[in-house]
Amino acid sequence: MIRKHIILSILLSSFSAQSDTKCVNNSKRLPLYSQQLSSNSFEASLNLWEISKENLDKRGLSASRSEDVFITFLDAYQQDNLEEKLFYKTKIIHEIKEGISISRVIQAEFPGSLDYDLFFVKVSKRKDGIYFLKTIIAPRVKKDKIKEAVKFIEKFSIETINKC
Repeated sequence: MIRKHIILSILLSSFSAQSDTKCVNNSKRLPLYSQQLSSNSFEASLNLWEISKENLDKRGLSASRSEDVFITFLDAYQQDNLEEKLFYKTKIIHEIKEGISISRVIQAEFPGSLDYDLFFVKVSKRKDGIYFLKTIIAPRVKKDKIKEAVKFIEKFSIETINKC
């Protein structure tokens, strides 16, 4: 019951800021861009957040040290959000390092659940120096469908590469 409420809250929060073509930055509590996607087997929710200069300063990070920014925000998303706030048991199952970004797929198991929630998390830097956090959440993935779900998530991420 609690797990359903958490997932529903995550998914509904993305509907509140949904935008077809442009990114909106009216609130620091809402994503710049949100999109829903579903296939025959999976559904996912994409959210794109700007990482503000204030957020970098709060963590003692320099915008010129991209690798530190990438790792700090990826680790914080996994540990602070998923493990501490939502009580998931997590494991990184895929990581990609590129020149201007690092992404991870995190397998998250809620206590007592028979399936997993997958979280694609990417921190990237635009040419103008602005950092972004992209999340794609695929809930309720059966244990025997994880590889298929990872491919679905990565395809979805590539299709949304030029948002904002």
